[in-house]
Amino acid sequence: MKKLFSGIILIMLLTGVASLTVHMQKAWSSDPFSTSATTTMRVSPGSVSANLSETFSISVIIENVVNMSGYQFYVYWNKSLLENTQGYNSTSKTWVQDPSTPPSQWGPNKYYVGANEIANMTDGRSRYWIVLLATPVAPVNGTFSVVTLNFKVIDLGQTLLDLDHTIIGDQFAQAIAHTVVDGIFTSNPIPEFHSAIILLLLMIITTIAVVYIKRTRALYPKNLPR
Repeated sequence: MKKLFSGIILIMLLTGVASLTVHMQKAWSSDPFSTSATTTMRVSPGSVSANLSETFSISVIIENVVNMSGYQFYVYWNKSLLENTQGYNSTSKTWVQDPSTPPSQWGPNKYYVGANEIANMTDGRSRYWIVLLATPVAPVNGTFSVVTLNFKVIDLGQTLLDLDHTIIGDQFAQAIAHTVVDGIFTSNPIPEFHSAIILLLLMIITTIAVVYIKRTRALYPKNLPR
């Protein structure tokens, strides 16, 4: 339902004319996952790792786009492994640190934000969702970092940084064909002592204990059994 809602927002605000049915047909008139697309929406870096309790950032990049006037997408991750640190308040729907970074060519307050939020899903994942539409400013061309998400590692494991429900639209409510590239996060394992290091430590401890006992016997020969 949210995918349908966001698609409706994208279509209506890009055109401002015609019926809802016509808008929906236009928005899906081209395949956004065509393998011939040169435009790409991807998670960057594509593979990232960090230690437990460390923080890291990822961005969503839209590359080689022409006539972009809006976009929407979801980013999913395993909420038992990663925690967003940008201070989203689900009640007021506000951020301490806003992750959205629209193209600078659009300027401030010249775009509509239909969604910019995090939700916890029932399948063990969290989801970031954004819908952003530039109107009435001109569409943009090029490569853009449109979102930066910051995370803290709260457990060990691996999770897909899953881009889904992606739409890029032009000023005529046509979907811009694009490929989608997900990311992946892997936590670094807690370092373990090598068996040789453990053996060395045991030898050092044993040597210290033997030296201590011998010195104690030398100082107090009558009080210690032989």
